[in-house]
Amino acid sequence: MKKSLMNWVLCLAVAAAMALPAVGAAPGGAAAGGGAGGFGGGGGRGAGGGRGAGGGRNAGGAGGVRGGLDPAAQIENTLSTIRAQMVVENEDEWKVISDKLRKVLDIEQKLSAIPNPLAGGRGGPGGAGGGGRAGRGAPGGAGGGGFTPTVDANNPLAVAMNALNTSVADPAAKPDDLKPKVDAVRAVHKKLTSDLTAAQADLQKYLSVRQEAILVGRGILD
Repeated sequence: MKKSLMNWVLCLAVAAAMALPAVGAAPGGAAAGGGAGGFGGGGGRGAGGGRGAGGGRNAGGAGGVRGGLDPAAQIENTLSTIRAQMVVENEDEWKVISDKLRKVLDIEQKLSAIPNPLAGGRGGPGGAGGGGRAGRGAPGGAGGGGFTPTVDANNPLAVAMNALNTSVADPAAKPDDLKPKVDAVRAVHKKLTSDLTAAQADLQKYLSVRQEAILVGRGILD
């Protein structure tokens, strides 16, 4: 009886010892995000890195790069949206409105597109390292670099502002260097503002009350 009891205890101990590695390995399985990484294979939320593959929010961590349409294309997209909202089906009517509206949008775009070369863009954040409970995945990618602002050569205000900011960035710039550039910015801004007022008044003459209300609501007309 005593020998049987000892054999039973020994068998129980062996079984418990064999079960321990299986219990310890459970968190590292697929359900807990173990050896295969956290949310993605071998890494963080994406393979080997942060939100994107091996990097920050963009692939390779190349964040901070500004993309988009050129100014003319942006205006054409805006015109298409406004035409749909106004429900202008007559081509002759839209030709008159769009020509005058395009002029307003162009001036407003020039007044708002002011570059500042002193303010560089921030690169995308580096991706977080992956891993579950049983191991760490590959490290995230490095954050992206900053961007270099571009200046629209067709925008006199942007050109004047860029010249001013370039001088301001020079610690050795003298008042005699800065004053003409400040005056140039103010002169161009004043002219564009005057042109905008005239273009808005000209456009308004060809609009119905509803069309005018739409443009005021969009901030295109005052």
